[in-house]
Amino acid sequence: MGSIKNLFSKVKEHNGITFTRLPNIRNVAVVENLDGLALWADRKKLDINGIIVENAVDEERAELMAKHIVEYAHSDKGTASFKTIESEDSFSKGIYLQEKVLVAAFDNTGSGASRDMFSKNIQRMGEDVQGGLIELSNAFLNVAKAKSFVDMAKAYRGKDSGIDTERYETLGASIRVNSDYPKEPHNHMDQIDTDTLIVALSQGGTTIYSDTLEHSHQLEAGQAILMDHALLHSAAEYDESWEEDPRVNLIIG
Repeated sequence: MGSIKNLFSKVKEHNGITFTRLPNIRNVAVVENLDGLALWADRKKLDINGIIVENAVDEERAELMAKHIVEYAHSDKGTASFKTIESEDSFSKGIYLQEKVLVAAFDNTGSGASRDMFSKNIQRMGEDVQGGLIELSNAFLNVAKAKSFVDMAKAYRGKDSGIDTERYETLGASIRVNSDYPKEPHNHMDQIDTDTLIVALSQGGTTIYSDTLEHSHQLEAGQAILMDHALLHSAAEYDESWEEDPRVNLIIG
């Protein structure tokens, strides 16, 4: 997309955050980095259903994350863990891994997700994948959702638990390789309280649509979108190039 300042002529500022809107999908804001997800707290006032992050993951990290995810997916342990996405309208027969990420709300020490909060599968993918997931998960919970220790569910207070679960929230992390499902524009009106961060690591990312389906916009590698239940979206259309250069995306929420 290039810098939002160069791409669009109308740039606004809200609470110190510079942003713009997609020209033909006005209910989607565009920000430069993950800090811009703080706009989500005022999404109703700003009348937005989504925020595109132009530089969610830098190019080098995105390439390394995608590479290590694909390598693990094709390993013996990964093959046993990833599941096939099979549907009538999916040609690529993509695969996915559904995991959980334990994330701490920031306190004055700045702690959040850390590597020891990941499953064995994610740990086996290496430092690049874990580091990227840490940044993205922290941005989702602590910047966009603005959680605090007070907001955390008081699930357990055992002295011998080894972890203070009052300070943590469990997020779902879906890692998808060569998935073109679902390809039809859809939303999640039946899941009203669900916000989702979708990150493109390689190849075409998620496509979002205007309410009339007249206009659409597809994410590029390294970009992400935070969306609510109402925003219409679809997976990228299957491309034969995926077989040589797999498409990898993450869904956090």
